[in-house]
Amino acid sequence: MPKFLSAKSRQCAKPSAVGSSKGLGGLWDASGRGAKAKWQEADMAYLEQCLEQEARTYNSQQLAQKLEQERQVNLSADRIRRILKKGFSWKRTRHSQRGRQDPEYKALKQADLDTLQLAACEGYIDLKYLDESGCCLESPVSYSYSRIGEQKHRRAGQILWRPH
Repeated sequence: MPKFLSAKSRQCAKPSAVGSSKGLGGLWDASGRGAKAKWQEADMAYLEQCLEQEARTYNSQQLAQKLEQERQVNLSADRIRRILKKGFSWKRTRHSQRGRQDPEYKALKQADLDTLQLAACEGYIDLKYLDESGCCLESPVSYSYSRIGEQKHRRAGQILWRPH
């Protein structure tokens, strides 16, 4: 066995007693290997439900705190990331203002913009566009976990799931 592990024979004295009859495979098949899981499938189903149905976004640290407070399961943020990696991905949440727009007001402002662009084309004015990055009360850039192949959309306070 030491030749398989690139180790000295005295370093492999204990493991060779366990797996001597089956070779190296006997070590991996032996019962009781590794730490026992601290979570159940119901806990992960609960996290998936929170990610899909709640209007807010979560990172792994917030999910770990939620799991500890509501289900008394203590998992690290890193462990939650590894578990969620099997069915979820970490990506940007898309925001839409579609539900907040007034169609009449939008048409009026579009007509104003068209008039200004026409005046700029004819040389009457110099049209400048300003960045509106400081005008939004909530940050439009947020990330959350979403199912692989789907995108989490936020529209006027509600969550929508759409495939890519």
